[in-house]
Amino acid sequence: MHLIYQVHQLKTKLFIFLSSFFFCTSITAQQYYFDDYGVKEGLSQSSVYNISQDKNAVLWLGTGAGLSSFDGKEFVNFSVDEGLAEGSVKATISDSLGNIWAGHAGGGVSLIQNKKAKILFNFKADITSFAFAKDGSLWLGTYKEGAIQILNPYDYHSDSLQIRQYKGQDGLSDIVFQVVALKNGTICFVTDVGVKQYIPSKKEFSNLVIKDMPAYFQITCMLEQRNGDLWLGTYNGGLYHHSASGEFKIYDFMRDGIASNWISALTEDNKGNVWIGTWGGGISLIDTHKKVITINSDNGLPDAYIRCFT
Repeated sequence: MHLIYQVHQLKTKLFIFLSSFFFCTSITAQQYYFDDYGVKEGLSQSSVYNISQDKNAVLWLGTGAGLSSFDGKEFVNFSVDEGLAEGSVKATISDSLGNIWAGHAGGGVSLIQNKKAKILFNFKADITSFAFAKDGSLWLGTYKEGAIQILNPYDYHSDSLQIRQYKGQDGLSDIVFQVVALKNGTICFVTDVGVKQYIPSKKEFSNLVIKDMPAYFQITCMLEQRNGDLWLGTYNGGLYHHSASGEFKIYDFMRDGIASNWISALTEDNKGNVWIGTWGGGISLIDTHKKVITINSDNGLPDAYIRCFT
């Protein structure tokens, strides 16, 4: 069964979703305890693909049946019956007005505004990610249709939205796994051909170059910490850390004790710790002193396949 799990680390609450959805309630030195939430508790469907949190601390969960919101007490569910586009919800983001954007398998994009859902448009390819740029535009990553830039995302009428599309022929790729907005305003794209960055003045893309970073492992996910450090997960190449001061390090399963070399998710908590989700190995935490702590089935983790954190 796919469930929600919640993790409490001291005063830090971390929501994880694995091939299940978990919420860890307490942590001792060696053992971790988890609450779980599933269909029985009100979640719309047991397969959870994405999770985000809005400015009111409400969680939004993309599932195989649509979208669920969770305020810590109860779930409210949205599906095609409530106006959502068809298909699983693979990506979500909250805008500055508190509206929720939902990207679907199959390319639909829905908007939740004042607790009502409507369909905006369809790009005929799975939506993988959202990110707002400093100029107010909204970027969408897709699987096989490149990246979409909505120049005026607050004009919600579908016939008035100004949209640009960028694909492999434009120097990007048709496959975009994640869109990341950096603090300096740069928009980065994790693709099947590496990490790209957008150059607005030229409307072009270039490779994100990091000194000493290997080029032979597929990058799977990317995180910028509040201190400016970059973290990049890979497929079987471990975890890359590029500090704001320019130092580069690779964290490896065998040498450094991270849960696995296949990294599937990254997030930072409010204390500056970095949480690493892996596909098959569980979770690792790298604290502010760069100590590695791993959580797996040996110390309480119910599932080793991590999809996302928030």
